Amino acid sequence: MEDKFLNKLEEVYSLSRSLDLILERIDIEYNEKEQIEKNIKLLEKFITKLKKNIIEIAVAGTEKSGKSAFVNAFIGKPLMPSKVERATYIPTEVRYSPELKVIVKFYTEEEYIKQVLRPLLKDMKIPNYEKYTLDNLEQVKGIINDIEENNPEHFKVLFQGNYIREFNEIFEGRNEIKKFLTGGQKVFSGKSIDKKEYEPFITHKAKSRAVKEVIILSPELKDLENVIIYDLPGFDSPTVIHSKFTIEKLKSADAVVYIRSAEKPNLVDSEVRVLTQSEEEGGYKLKYKLFFFLNKADKFTSKEELEEYLKAFKRDLERYDLFLSSDRIVIGSAYARLVELGYAKEKEVLEKLRKFGLTDGIDEIRKKLIDYAKSDRRAIIIEKIKTILRDIVKNLNKVKDELERIGKEGEGSILIKYEQELRRKFSSEVKDALNKYYQELKEETEKNKEISQEILRKYDIELAMPPEDIVNSVRFEVIGRTYGTSPKLDAYDFKLRDKLFSIIRDKIHELPEAVVIRKQEEVREKVINIILNIVKPENRGEFRIKLEEFIDKNLKNYLDEIYGIKVLFMRFVGNFMEWLIRSPRRSSDRIATFNEIFNDFSYYLTLHSDAGNKITNEKKYEYISDLTEKFKDLLREKVPVIFIQNLVKKNEIEKIENDFRKLPIEYQQEILQELERKKEITLLDVRMIINEKLKKMAQSAKVINYEENNLSPADFLKQFFQIFKMKHEEAIAKDSRKNFEDVEREIEEDLEEFKKLIRKALIYAINPEKAFVITSGDFINKLIELFESKEGDEFFRENLEFVYFSKIKNIEQVRKRAELAKQGLDILQEINEKIKAILYA
Repeated sequence: MEDKFLNKLEEVYSLSRSLDLILERIDIEYNEKEQIEKNIKLLEKFITKLKKNIIEIAVAGTEKSGKSAFVNAFIGKPLMPSKVERATYIPTEVRYSPELKVIVKFYTEEEYIKQVLRPLLKDMKIPNYEKYTLDNLEQVKGIINDIEENNPEHFKVLFQGNYIREFNEIFEGRNEIKKFLTGGQKVFSGKSIDKKEYEPFITHKAKSRAVKEVIILSPELKDLENVIIYDLPGFDSPTVIHSKFTIEKLKSADAVVYIRSAEKPNLVDSEVRVLTQSEEEGGYKLKYKLFFFLNKADKFTSKEELEEYLKAFKRDLERYDLFLSSDRIVIGSAYARLVELGYAKEKEVLEKLRKFGLTDGIDEIRKKLIDYAKSDRRAIIIEKIKTILRDIVKNLNKVKDELERIGKEGEGSILIKYEQELRRKFSSEVKDALNKYYQELKEETEKNKEISQEILRKYDIELAMPPEDIVNSVRFEVIGRTYGTSPKLDAYDFKLRDKLFSIIRDKIHELPEAVVIRKQEEVREKVINIILNIVKPENRGEFRIKLEEFIDKNLKNYLDEIYGIKVLFMRFVGNFMEWLIRSPRRSSDRIATFNEIFNDFSYYLTLHSDAGNKITNEKKYEYISDLTEKFKDLLREKVPVIFIQNLVKKNEIEKIENDFRKLPIEYQQEILQELERKKEITLLDVRMIINEKLKKMAQSAKVINYEENNLSPADFLKQFFQIFKMKHEEAIAKDSRKNFEDVEREIEEDLEEFKKLIRKALIYAINPEKAFVITSGDFINKLIELFESKEGDEFFRENLEFVYFSKIKNIEQVRKRAELAKQGLDILQEINEKIKAILYA
């Protein structure tokens, strides 16, 4: 039932928002505008409250009644300032969070002047109040002195209404206030957070005035995760601006806990004034959500005195129509709870309460609020919602006649001529220009290799050893956990490499993404400018916005999707990173990863051999697969018994096949020709032929200068693998490391080798330019298709006014307003029907 109610309510909210936006676009003047928008916001608020079961509790009372102490006792930790003098200058919000945190939000100077200073001067009836800032308040001071001398009645009103004191505190603290009017926020966090750090922003006469809001997030409220507590300034001495906030918060809160000192049974004028002013719109009385906590019960001298106090207090509540039932009154002591929790020391307070047969009252008021939240509160919220719904219907129906009038004005206003002209521009000139741009982009990208070069530049800078503090922390950890020189160095090697691997792993993928995303954005920008230069819209700025929205809505994925780049880099760089960065030189993992990589890159080496370069790219993989299959067929033909009877030799055949794949195409062709000439051959003969070719390949690799810039990617990889094998064998044979610096030097060398691998060979295999060109081509082709689609027709029709602004301004405006008005009438009718269903269900 509750879900159904919420669903209907959300439908009404969504429709009301839509209608409000339509009314705004039609731009008609109507008196109900402000009230409609207010009701829609209230509806959103109550929907959120019901869905998340949020309950807002306002803690109010006079100064020195113990409000802040009550909040501290209620949440079980002294987070709020609590002093003998006035403690709370501003409203403070307290709610649950797993982490203790205090957020202090500040006004900007402009906000403070407009929202605080000038409203105060306006209420004081200061002439030309809108011209004053914090820098010229001396003039206002002179005006107030003149009022005191020449208009005592006016001055008396200002004095009694706290205006004089309010102004004087701002005047005296204006320089201090100005320091904090940054518009930013301060965040205090951590388990050992010191209340003294944030307390001045709540209690200090000057600093607190620059504060717009204070939010305290505390894990102490874990059992009340949905509760938001507001500690409000005292009724009898608040600042003027926050006095208004207090009344509004009393109206909007789900429950109000009113704190009174048990020493004062009678309500004073300031209390009565605020409590009676807090009746909600629609006549909903405050007493239905009002709870009283009679604090400082330990101050009574006898149980009889306490009972007399209760009788007198109830009579006072009945007198002002604030009494609902005795169940809403709890007597106790917030200070006593803080004593129990160990935050205060006067244990005699507890003894005194026990003597009267009382507890501190905190658990009792908490239980009453929880019970109220489960029962009465929901009914109250639903009643409020129904009041809002009735108000929405009443106010929306007042604009019905105006919508009907506007709806009749635009019938028949169709601009076919301009739509067809715009469509022709896109189907011919724009299409041709975009296709031409794509061809230029493709040629330039593949020629200049700017993407690869920029990625390599970023890698050269960003792929670096861990910072000194991380290196030192790894050293410290290893020193404390291992014994002996060699184990220490081995452990340090593993751990430091693991740290380096973690640091550069994300950069390997993030840096290319950033480069490609920027290049893709350049493509989008260029495409938009091409269209604008051809269409030449009169209102270029507005048309550009609509064009960008249209492209992003329909084709955003074609530029945002850079998965192909990620896959390429993971495919070609990931194993190398495991091999050279993560695996120490002497580890078995290093040689195992090397073998895996070597097998994996046999295709790559073959593709870039001399014979491979003569085959077109489209046929290379197909051709290599054909050669391998042909080799397998010849083995089956020449040594058929091996494939049937001998599993051990079958494993040998798999090894032979893998070695065959490692060879350049020209060597593979030579072996196949030799096998075809023979009638019969043994596996040993095949192995000898392949080993001879492998040896020949290794010898040709040895004569290559390792640092030559003109080395082909394939030749570089061959040489790199050959040298690696030699280095690995040397490292196994002799460990030349003496200290941590030697380990770091080895890792730095491997990192440089890794970067060299990317620069000399892997970037050619990855070829990010190709992925970028494909993505850009898809984007441009899909955009051309989109302009020729039904969605394109709608785009042209909806944005004609920006292209032919001067020609169709008036007639198009009338037509659009008429269409919107008709939509508005349909929505209004639907809102009425849905609200009726809710109200009379």
